[in-house]
Amino acid sequence: MFINFLNSQLLDTMDLKSIFELEKKLVFLINFGLVLLVIITFLFDFKLSYFFYFTIILTIILGYFYFKRSRKLSKTLILTNMFIFFYFLYPYVAQFLTDLLGSQSYIYILFYSVLISYIFLVFSGQHQTFLGNLKKFSYKIAGGVFLIGFSLGFLFYLIHEPVPQLFIDIAASGSFFDFMKFIVFSSLIIGLSEQMIFSGFLHNSYRTITTRWDAMFQVSILFVCFHLLRFEVLVKHYFENFATSYLFFITSYYVLLFIFMVMAQYFYTFKSKKYEGNFFYPVLLHFGADLALFFFYIVTILFL
Repeated sequence: MFINFLNSQLLDTMDLKSIFELEKKLVFLINFGLVLLVIITFLFDFKLSYFFYFTIILTIILGYFYFKRSRKLSKTLILTNMFIFFYFLYPYVAQFLTDLLGSQSYIYILFYSVLISYIFLVFSGQHQTFLGNLKKFSYKIAGGVFLIGFSLGFLFYLIHEPVPQLFIDIAASGSFFDFMKFIVFSSLIIGLSEQMIFSGFLHNSYRTITTRWDAMFQVSILFVCFHLLRFEVLVKHYFENFATSYLFFITSYYVLLFIFMVMAQYFYTFKSKKYEGNFFYPVLLHFGADLALFFFYIVTILFL
């Protein structure tokens, strides 16, 4: 009788565990669905207000549903849903700053992305720990990570990833030294802001409810999804310049994005007896990749 009771309790525990695992997966799937929804909103010129109302209502309902089961799940869901909405306000903020400040707006746009990233880091409670174990920082590993990032950036250049017109304009209007200062600064700020988002905020948020590798996979998928905002630009660019192989280039671009973010998450979280990952490794990887892409792209335009 007692054995039967224990078996029933064990089965109930396994059922609860499987339900909890499913709900953890659903947090990611809901975020994934919201990203795709907002991509459709932009691609088909739907009113962003519709997405705003939908996100608020969905977050309130699901936040309450998850709160009854786990405050951690509820907090992760609410924060990541809200982040998706505010992140996609970025084009509108960028346009506002451009209209207000003209050619000087780019610096303020970059710092806006850093500010949004840090705000969500604070809300998630990760702002004090997201840097990782800096005592086990290795300059050799850092140098290797930068070279890997630079190599990945060269691969993005080889598949002809388009760069913003602003970079081309600055390269054409100023000296080569001024352009190098600009791309070094821009690459650093872009790498810092995006890694604050995807490593500091999103990875650590998912990591509280799932495994390291699952969090790495989920964040990398979302990273690729966010870059679907460029899909229309990419299709136009590749189809105009490489009509016979544009599908190959587009596919290669998104596969490389996924590989890049998996590597960034790995360098952020790896552990050994002597060394440990920390926030500066994915930033260096990102910095190296953007620097290489901008450098080779502009040098090709200017000197070849």
